[in-house]
Amino acid sequence: MKLLPALTATILVLVSSSLSANRLDLYTFHSPPYQIEQVAGEDPYAVHGTTVDSVRCIAQRSGWDMRAQLVPQNRAIHGLRTQTIDGYFAVDESTLLNEYALPTAPVALEKWYFYSLNPIDDYTNTRLAAIAGSNEALWLEDSPYELTMTVSHPRQLLALLERGRVDAVMLDQRVMGLLQLTDNGIGRLASSFIRFAPLHLYLNRRFVSEHPDFIDRFNRNIDSCVRSDFTLSQEETRTLELLAQDLMAELQREIDLEHFLSQPLRHEQLSDILNADALWQALAPESPSDLARELLIRPESKALATWKATHQPLITEVFVMDRLGANVALSQLTSDYWQGDEEKFQQIIEQPSGSLYLEPVYFDASTQTFQIIASMPIRASSTDRLLGAIAIGLNIERALVSTKHPSPTSRARRAE
Repeated sequence: MKLLPALTATILVLVSSSLSANRLDLYTFHSPPYQIEQVAGEDPYAVHGTTVDSVRCIAQRSGWDMRAQLVPQNRAIHGLRTQTIDGYFAVDESTLLNEYALPTAPVALEKWYFYSLNPIDDYTNTRLAAIAGSNEALWLEDSPYELTMTVSHPRQLLALLERGRVDAVMLDQRVMGLLQLTDNGIGRLASSFIRFAPLHLYLNRRFVSEHPDFIDRFNRNIDSCVRSDFTLSQEETRTLELLAQDLMAELQREIDLEHFLSQPLRHEQLSDILNADALWQALAPESPSDLARELLIRPESKALATWKATHQPLITEVFVMDRLGANVALSQLTSDYWQGDEEKFQQIIEQPSGSLYLEPVYFDASTQTFQIIASMPIRASSTDRLLGAIAIGLNIERALVSTKHPSPTSRARRAE
């Protein structure tokens, strides 16, 4: 009978060993509200925040436990390079990190601005500051701009501005908003949008070689855990609306969607649509169902794919829905077949022809990008009867990139 406790202890050791083998040890950096130390001075792994919570959720859905530790960004980069840590997040993609680590799909999205005491028209000849080792600093080093100074804390950036040491600082919008909420001494600053920055989890190459299926599994679970809560400004919304309207008009000149959607429906009953949708979702994104294969080889789908290719990387996907919300043509495999319960369809089916709806920014697993969906109803020109709808996915970073702020590769292109 004494063998039972011993056997139980052995099983517990084996289970514990198995669990610890599935633990992901990560570095990140202090950046409220994204990464925050929960209780100062106690457990170094008591880290939370919107991005930490997202990565933990993705890891758990992928079958891994995750613990994160806040360290200075230069130390995090060193730990990733020397393979003393499994991974480092939330990091902008860079040629430096790509040399010794591999990125997942984006796990967060930030909105970067230049902030200054007074409006500035041209930032190419200004003194700029950022946080040392930060995503913003690394981006500036590869950009046409001159990074004049770095500091260790966002509040020090504001001090540089107030003392006239620099002309502008580069910071994420939500980080600046939190600073302004907690410091009454910060006056109103002029701001200029630079970019939406998709941030990744970087994993060292040893970890990836030991777990070759991890990144694919991790990426498949991102859209279940990552949410974007950006509120677009009126100017940004108007820019996107004008862009989407131009693209919709161009596409309808290429494809006669009214004629195409006047054809008989494949599924007349919602129950049939839902059954087809269940099989579609069960197989996507690894492989298409028989129905998806049939739709993908339609001439209209091939025309959508060709048109999308002429607008890459701005357009991430484009698909056409019938009047019940089921896909009838698509540029590539979507995550589901029935769109009838989603905002992109619900918000426009009662609207007049030419109406446009923009969904909030979100991460889409099928395109591996943060995007915004623009949708528009298609109605019969003679009777105004709803025939279906068209939806176009726009890469949010590409759609709102400012001509005032060249990308990091602009300098290289000019030099060629």
